[in-house]
Amino acid sequence: AQNPQIMLFDEPFTGLDPIAMDNIANLIREQTDGLNAASIVVSHDIHETFAICDYVYIMHQSGIVAQGSPDALKRSVCASLHSRARRAP
Repeated sequence: AQNPQIMLFDEPFTGLDPIAMDNIANLIREQTDGLNAASIVVSHDIHETFAICDYVYIMHQSGIVAQGSPDALKRSVCASLHSRARRAP
């Protein structure tokens, strides 16, 4: 399609070195913004995905276990880890 409304990227960072990962991440973000489209990025590379996404769904065993902006999820994980550390013996 010339002007897609949605683009799907399935594991776009697999097997790439860090420089190539950064380049691909930037290309995904530029294409998404340039076409005014939505992108769905399926990836195990959290750092790169968080850097280019506006909203994230984290799945585990076929279910959504967390969702939100990358910043909100980072804060949530940090708070959870801090809470667990305080309860540790």
